[in-house]
Amino acid sequence: MKLIAIKKHQEEHMKSLPESVVFYDEALKPNQLPDVHPGMYMYKAYEGEDPKIKKAYQPINWRLPEEFIPSTRQNFFTTANQPVYFDQILRLTSRKKFIALVGPPGSGKTTLSKQLVKLKTNQSAKFLLRFMDLNYEQPLACKKLFVDFLCPALDDETKENAFQWMIENQEKCVFVFDGYDQAIWSLKNMTPVNAGYDTPLPIDQLVANLCCKKFFKESLLIFTSRLQSILKIPSQLRPDVTVYVNDLSTEDMKKLFRALAGDKADELWETLSTKTPQLFGLCHNPLLLQFIVFAVLHQGFNKERTVTEVFRTVLEQLRYSEHARNVDIAKLWEPIGKMAYEGILEETVVFTRENLGHLDATVVQDIIIVFAHKVGFPSQRLFDGDQLFYFSHQMLQEVFAAKYICEFMPDEEFHKIIPKVTKGGHWSMVRRFLCGLLLGDKTKRSKMVLFRQSLIEFMTTNLLFGSELIDLLTDLQECSDDEKDFLASYLPVVFNFGNTPISSSAAHTLAEILPRLNQPVELSLHNCNQSADTLRFICGGIILHLMAINDGPLLPPYLYLATFARPKTMIADRNETAKNRR
Repeated sequence: MKLIAIKKHQEEHMKSLPESVVFYDEALKPNQLPDVHPGMYMYKAYEGEDPKIKKAYQPINWRLPEEFIPSTRQNFFTTANQPVYFDQILRLTSRKKFIALVGPPGSGKTTLSKQLVKLKTNQSAKFLLRFMDLNYEQPLACKKLFVDFLCPALDDETKENAFQWMIENQEKCVFVFDGYDQAIWSLKNMTPVNAGYDTPLPIDQLVANLCCKKFFKESLLIFTSRLQSILKIPSQLRPDVTVYVNDLSTEDMKKLFRALAGDKADELWETLSTKTPQLFGLCHNPLLLQFIVFAVLHQGFNKERTVTEVFRTVLEQLRYSEHARNVDIAKLWEPIGKMAYEGILEETVVFTRENLGHLDATVVQDIIIVFAHKVGFPSQRLFDGDQLFYFSHQMLQEVFAAKYICEFMPDEEFHKIIPKVTKGGHWSMVRRFLCGLLLGDKTKRSKMVLFRQSLIEFMTTNLLFGSELIDLLTDLQECSDDEKDFLASYLPVVFNFGNTPISSSAAHTLAEILPRLNQPVELSLHNCNQSADTLRFICGGIILHLMAINDGPLLPPYLYLATFARPKTMIADRNETAKNRR
């Protein structure tokens, strides 16, 4: 009876999983997209030290990255060079019972969480929950969270038997929580408590107990999140293993590109790679690839040179949506932008009817998803209780917030918030879009000057390295060429990316910024999991940089590679073995 009950639960749960939100041609449906996966690598972060007492984030106790591709035919972890497949993860030691998948916006973390849950295995029951949905007002017990709320259509006896199977077969349970950075609460100050499975607890306390294995000790727990949120989790609740979600490989990027671009794929590929190489590099990010192809298909190459311009084109296409006919789209920017900004200010991605104000939800349903709210639990059935809203992707909320800050925010409030925005953190994508809106388009003169001053202060008063430095360099790509050259003079003379995975898009960014530097820099790329493609991009940028700062003739490129470790030059050691071979 219990086995039958959990099978019914799993069937019901799998049917309720939402489809991925993508921009695609009317003739192309989401289930027709190719099955592609970003590369993923072991990323052992801040072991043994509480982040509250750290002055600067600096990972320690590193080892070489191990590639991970979430497929039953590919490695998830490798131990002594032996593959461990997804359905074997449940038999790993207890040290690997809590895994975090971290990565930049749009890298595919949510899609991966669904793929992991949908993998066909005979030995595990899988549960997918979104942190944005966990906004319960009442304490709840484990059965309510994982059975009653996930599968409300099941009868009471089936629910009880399914939960009893979970308790008796903990080693066969996989709990996937997607989007910790989107939770309206935090684990920052939480500690585990002793409680039984039937004890109602606040949702943050229940999740904290799951992290510490107070509940379902032998189960596998997986979080997905942007990196900055995971770093705030206290030491006793940290994941055992952190996996960095990297870009698509060139091969997988081509597959997805061709599916999205259709008959125009060859033409767009050639044009992107020659006319807008900066956008072409970003196509390795799955979400940005979709937006870039969508924008170029509808607008051509008239103006799209940055991500900000791509999003601007995508949003302008709303005026042609059947839902927004006879509506002045320009009048939507301010109310939606203000709602988006206030959400980021309060660190929430979930909005109420009151937040939406006088706007008709049907007019903006191309970018905002509506779901119902009843007795503290969101469901997918509309008109079932009070309605809640969220943007179809968090990056859309961030671009609307940046547009509001740039065009509609009063100057007094702008002066107060900009220092927070330039520091990054959960404002990092807003900062990126503001670089495009204010430093790429200089129509907002007063706000531009203040934003630039605040950005320079951040660059010159903080020790920037690793992923934080990559974020900053990527932000500068949104600026106009003269702003890039000006701001590049304030960049550090040491570019330390050691132990930070370098994606294809990050390599393109680094290659573009290096020639703008007017003095030699030390470039550390050890243990960055470089591929042949990323190393080629970076080497191209290094050569152009050397041409810019040296008047003499250039040596052959391989001789520059051989001199990276010398004083006052650049360091590009993948690892000690590679260094010795050179």
